[in-house]
Amino acid sequence: EIQLHQIGAQLAGEKARLQISYRNTGKVTFTIQPIDLPGYIARIPELNGKTVPRHPKVDINGIMGNAQNMIRRWQLSSYLLDQRFNRYRKWLKGAPKSWTVDVKNDGTMRPAQTVIDSPIHEGGTYFVEAQVAGARLPSRSMFIVSSIAILEKNIPNKRLYYLADAISGAPVNNAPFSIYEVWVESRRAGNKWQQINHVVKHEAKSDKAGLFELSLPPIRQRRSRNLFAVAHIPEAGQPVDAPKARFAYTDMGYWSPQNPTWRRDNNARIFT
Repeated sequence: EIQLHQIGAQLAGEKARLQISYRNTGKVTFTIQPIDLPGYIARIPELNGKTVPRHPKVDINGIMGNAQNMIRRWQLSSYLLDQRFNRYRKWLKGAPKSWTVDVKNDGTMRPAQTVIDSPIHEGGTYFVEAQVAGARLPSRSMFIVSSIAILEKNIPNKRLYYLADAISGAPVNNAPFSIYEVWVESRRAGNKWQQINHVVKHEAKSDKAGLFELSLPPIRQRRSRNLFAVAHIPEAGQPVDAPKARFAYTDMGYWSPQNPTWRRDNNARIFT
């Protein structure tokens, strides 16, 4: 058995690390390939005005049919990586890299965890698959390697964004990025109710301090509103769709390894 943990975003320039849980195996084969996650997210305006399908994983124009779910990290990941449909395949780019790692197998059938260094250190968005002999299906995940981050703060009828270097925290100034404002409207159609996607794309640009302030209409006019900021900034001399372009979005989590025990010394204690 093998399971890849949710990986999140990692810093460019350092080897990306993969955390796995496994059982009854001594070898794990990994495959990593670039995936065009920025290109997929950029299609979200196509859902504007479209009816939300009854089933959350039904496609519209080849993308997720619910605009709110499309911008949420967990739903997006489960949608693209659903092993019944393999939707992620059309978004893969470049050549895959595969390698096999020996892991400790004590023969007791108990679950174990470990962290594996990958050969990936360049910025980009990646698909990863882990496979062990005898397993019916591999485990899959996506992760981001980037040197930028977007922070946001709620202000009444406004949203403040800060575009920063993910390592130093210094501002990334004069950089264009996009903010998607998404909400779902319920409408009565005869004796039934329909949910309609609404998507507004706001073009933004950070100032000298790395900041941008977005004014918003009162929430009562757009119920269940979600905002999702995306930055896709090329390196000097590179096009915006270059594989190494720096990418960040406000829903991405940063990688932190999970300790399989709650105490460093691995000892359990009972207090009476």
